[in-house]
Amino acid sequence: MKPYPVEQIRNIGVVGHGGAGKTSLVEALLFDSAAIERMGSVPAGSTTMDFEPEEIHRKISISSSIGFGEWKGHRIHLIDTPGYLDFFEDAKYPLSAVDGIIFLGSAVIGCKAEAEKIKDFLVQNELPCLGLINEMDRERADFYHAMDAIKELFPYLSSP
Repeated sequence: MKPYPVEQIRNIGVVGHGGAGKTSLVEALLFDSAAIERMGSVPAGSTTMDFEPEEIHRKISISSSIGFGEWKGHRIHLIDTPGYLDFFEDAKYPLSAVDGIIFLGSAVIGCKAEAEKIKDFLVQNELPCLGLINEMDRERADFYHAMDAIKELFPYLSSP
């Protein structure tokens, strides 16, 4: 492994409610950075991040997992966190080491109730946050509804 100075290492947490697509996003980012050679899928149980038998069976993240790659001379650690409240405590501990957060909302659902607890944690720990809207390719996707839900949750985020 290539050595990296501390100023070239970034830890980024990927958070959002259950089913928003966090694991799929991390999988795509790892693939695009050439950290993995093939993109897995959650329904097929072949993702890099959800490898425990229970996660594969349930098709959800139960514990946080980390993937890493290189991008423009920086080593990027992506922390995929569980989105369901039952497993949120497991998400909080690795987030204490992140430089920033990617919050994923759904273009179909908007933001579920779990997102409020995530927001409280982010605000309490003063973590910088980037909001993304996922699932724009799905039927009934509504960008503006999802954007309004994210803005309501995080009023300090600016729009594109």
